[in-house]
Amino acid sequence: MPNCQNCGAYIHSEGWCIKCGISAMKGRKKGETKKRGSDLTKALKRADALFSKIIRSKFDRDGFTNCCTCGKPVRTFGGTFGAHCGHLFPKFRYWLHRWDLRNAGPQCYDCNVNQEGQQIRMFSFLEKVHGQETMAELRQEIDDFDLKRKAGIIKSKPDVFFVESEIKRLKSN
Repeated sequence: MPNCQNCGAYIHSEGWCIKCGISAMKGRKKGETKKRGSDLTKALKRADALFSKIIRSKFDRDGFTNCCTCGKPVRTFGGTFGAHCGHLFPKFRYWLHRWDLRNAGPQCYDCNVNQEGQQIRMFSFLEKVHGQETMAELRQEIDDFDLKRKAGIIKSKPDVFFVESEIKRLKSN
């Protein structure tokens, strides 16, 4: 059995340190509950859910939509295996464009999760929807964002105030 990283004592079979009572795996004391998400995490989840609903509704046809990358029909609001809100540029890396309509489309589970979004097909779809010029503008904005993020001008993740303002913007549309 391993020793506790906190105090060096023996960790017994249940995974708890005998001396300090800290879980060897989770860094929590015995009986301590897991912290709920931060305000930022909660705001991101609310904004993502709202944006996903907007994207899926935009392409809804009688409860179904077609995957923008493979064309397969999927339920617009069908849970895990229904339509997903896929992003051309990853939403965690390019957080400024996370809720940009030019950066998202409906995808099936297989394309979005198993095939990692199929960016080339996604780009073709979004170019047909928004036009070449609009997608070129988005590409330039993404490049600028990348340069500013790498230079430290822009943070690597948004603050809660930005996310809350995006929620208000999405609700007003």
